[in-house]
Amino acid sequence: MLEIYKINPAIDINKAKQHNFVLDNHLTLQYLQLQKKYYTVLESVLIEKLDLLSIEKALVTSPYFKDADLQLEKELSVANLKLKYFFIRNYLNIENLTQEQIEVLQEESNYNVLKELVETTYQNVIEVHHWFGEEIKHGKVLYDYDAEEYFKENTSLVLGFAHDKYHTVIEDDKWEEYSIGLDDLLEQVYRKIKEKAKEQLPCKIEFIEYTNFDDYQYNKIAK
Repeated sequence: MLEIYKINPAIDINKAKQHNFVLDNHLTLQYLQLQKKYYTVLESVLIEKLDLLSIEKALVTSPYFKDADLQLEKELSVANLKLKYFFIRNYLNIENLTQEQIEVLQEESNYNVLKELVETTYQNVIEVHHWFGEEIKHGKVLYDYDAEEYFKENTSLVLGFAHDKYHTVIEDDKWEEYSIGLDDLLEQVYRKIKEKAKEQLPCKIEFIEYTNFDDYQYNKIAK
């Protein structure tokens, strides 16, 4: 099962097997394709609910943040990402869907139908109830690095924020002012998204910041 957990350590193996998503101790291509499809629809839903495209404009036009859309597209293997900075960091446990819901996800091409499916199921899909085969009920999940800021609640929607923090060369005597401006803008962005989330989402939202693409291996969706 090691190869499966490398792709999704939060997977419910028993449910995945029941849906025939596991073959010879590997995830099937169908699982990976449906996970990717779910991701793209969920991204569109979050863009709409959280006004993410408008929020990202403040980042694009600022002197602080260089977007990382090319790195995201490469690492996540999602060709039609609409966002430049934010991405869904949760493991998408589509095995938690019912068989009927899986059939809709697989067969439907109408966005409004898919949107309704995702809106009514994503809280269950993003929640982590298993970790490397062990059942968990409440607590936190460690995403990526072993540091406090990478522990997030197992029921939260987790958005990654990826950018090249050090793309601009700043003179030493101006670095403090630059750094404060960067942190202030990012805090404003996070606060605005959280305010939107309180109105639009049934779950808590949390963020993880990523700035080093050479060392970090993203959760690969459908690769």
